[in-house]
Amino acid sequence: MARERTETQRLLKLPRKSILRGLQASVDADSPSAFYAAVEMRNPSRSYWVHHADSFHSLKAVVTFALREAKSDTLARDFHAADAAKRVTELGFDVVHNGSIADG
Repeated sequence: MARERTETQRLLKLPRKSILRGLQASVDADSPSAFYAAVEMRNPSRSYWVHHADSFHSLKAVVTFALREAKSDTLARDFHAADAAKRVTELGFDVVHNGSIADG
């Protein structure tokens, strides 16, 4: 539980540029599954997505990538997707939750 709180605190401090780098890594990957493998995700987000560059990217994968830039042992399960959606929305990105724009 303490680790989850730490990752949530780090999530709340993520800068916009970190999310942009995560999105660019997702765009540059050969496929979504290649990006998921790069961030060591077996089960990508099925409910939250970031709309960027005319496509949708797994919120958890993008945020995991961004958090790992600062600390390499972040796991996708170390934070709540709703917290990530709120932060990414605050940074000015369109987050979609199960087909509708999330209001963070």
